[in-house]
Amino acid sequence: MAEKFRHNHKNQKQSQKVLPNRSYNKVQSSLYDDFEKAYGMDYMLQNVLQIAWPVHKVKLDVIVTAEPENVLKEIHFTLLQLIKLNINTYESIAAFLGLEPTDFLLDELLELRKNYLIEYHNEAFYIKPMGEDYLMGKINIPVTEKKVYAICIDGFTNEVIRDYEITRADETFQQIEGQSIKIDYTFIETHWLNISAKYKANNKGFEIVDLANGRQSVDSHQLFEKRYLMIFKGKEGAEEGKIKLKLVNESRQEFSNACQVIETFIFNSPENYLQKFEGFEYKASSKNNDPLKDKLNAIDGYLHINFQEVDDYLRYALTHGKTVYLEVPRILKKAKSFIDDIEQFLKKPESKLYLIYGVSHDYKHDEGILSKLNELKRSYRNFVLIDLPDHAYNIGLEVSGVHNRTIIKDSDFYIETSYNFFTLDVERKEKISAETATIFKREVEEYLNKQKKLYGIR
Repeated sequence: MAEKFRHNHKNQKQSQKVLPNRSYNKVQSSLYDDFEKAYGMDYMLQNVLQIAWPVHKVKLDVIVTAEPENVLKEIHFTLLQLIKLNINTYESIAAFLGLEPTDFLLDELLELRKNYLIEYHNEAFYIKPMGEDYLMGKINIPVTEKKVYAICIDGFTNEVIRDYEITRADETFQQIEGQSIKIDYTFIETHWLNISAKYKANNKGFEIVDLANGRQSVDSHQLFEKRYLMIFKGKEGAEEGKIKLKLVNESRQEFSNACQVIETFIFNSPENYLQKFEGFEYKASSKNNDPLKDKLNAIDGYLHINFQEVDDYLRYALTHGKTVYLEVPRILKKAKSFIDDIEQFLKKPESKLYLIYGVSHDYKHDEGILSKLNELKRSYRNFVLIDLPDHAYNIGLEVSGVHNRTIIKDSDFYIETSYNFFTLDVERKEKISAETATIFKREVEEYLNKQKKLYGIR
């Protein structure tokens, strides 16, 4: 059981100050002193809770690349120059360099072939365009080796948070609610760009190019890290009843995205979540009566969300937005559940809806749903419905179709997801695998304009 905390209030009406709990340990007391005024005079630090946060320790067998040593670069440079000068057979190259035709240095000719810098036919070598680029210093031949890359992945936010040891929580720490993610080969593939970027940032001159042993490359186990949740409560006035949170570890490292996960739990069911912590009273603000609006307000930058929430965010966009932009690969029966929402949105003054769809002409759509959407397009001039394969062909775009699953609402947020919200039915559980979804709140308008320009849309 988690340790429960009681607050000692001293003349609270006069001072509005919450004194540190006597049962706090040294870390909690120190955090209280350091963060007491983190949100200014309008908020008081109500509690410092010990949280056991799920973190996955993952070891990956990877293949990494690095620049070759200068000596090896000089050998490659010399061989390419000789071939360019038509000294381009084993015998002539060996004779020029004073080597035997079987000398191991000539094995580097095979490396040049493997990397498409030269080609071999009629018993001679010939330089290729990439070889010319090498001579001009535009490219290098990377050296590869196998390594073990150890990282920590947040159990809820999917973030690669660091690549060093964590401080493990004991039984006095309250385990956070919710189902932690599963780390497997599919997860690593999905988040490969983030993982490789983290490695490159922390290992200068090296870059991950692949997993070394396929599906056997991933070794993962879950631990629980010591974290501390600081709960701030608004005082009398405009902030009364509101709460703000901070989540840190013993090193004072803040976890803003993880904190947003906790805020989501609170806004969904504040009484159920917070009543377990004795001494904390939550008073819901009358202004915060829309759970999705509260979640969006709590996001700073971006947040990984449960893909099953995507439908709710789409309906929120259609209900509250003025400009909504959607990209989907296919339109099947699932889209029927949004037809009424779309029609109501189109009836709103100054609203505009973009729906871009279609991977290629080979992918078929539900004709009944498509007919209804085209009927709405004829009825509402504020509905831009584009079959991208046809559109791209007609105006000569470089792209031939769309494989994105995107939702954009005004300049407020956009969502990128692997979940086909016009195809798969979460409620009916129709062959739905683990999907990903991320909501972004920065540079939204820039992203919308970029997509419209990409597809030649006004």
